[in-house]
Amino acid sequence: MTRLNLKYPWHRVQRGGSFFVPALDTAKVQLEGVQQARRQRITCATGTPCIYNGVLGVMFKRREPRCA
Repeated sequence: MTRLNLKYPWHRVQRGGSFFVPALDTAKVQLEGVQQARRQRITCATGTPCIYNGVLGVMFKRREPRCA
């Protein structure tokens, strides 16, 4: 599997925030983005393929912590 040369701004995203990464191969970008979040110890990260402003890509979200 070839590595993508993308920078994911996980360090700038607050809890409850999101960012969009344009991509044609959404499965690969989604997998690598969540793996990079886990490497930075962000366990509440998700990626969803979508069309944002007419551009295909992946919307990454950092979920709010769950209240007990």
